[in-house]
Amino acid sequence: MRMTVTAQLWSHEQVATWLNVEEDLLMHLVTAGVGPVCYWVGRHRRYDPAEVAEWLATTPEDFYWPVENRAGHGSGRHAA
Repeated sequence: MRMTVTAQLWSHEQVATWLNVEEDLLMHLVTAGVGPVCYWVGRHRRYDPAEVAEWLATTPEDFYWPVENRAGHGSGRHAA
């Protein structure tokens, strides 16, 4: 999906907050190539909200937490 010109991009912190996950976990997912698409704007990562929502909708519910960190986190889906 291509970003629309009118989309306001989200910061890394905003995406982590919206997904209700730690920023470090989001960074791990993105750098591993399995997280939502991000764009570099200068030295900052930015995300298209529509692409984040699409990524979330197509991601299995048990995907978010590594196996060793799943205990105590319910099903693993922590989206807003």
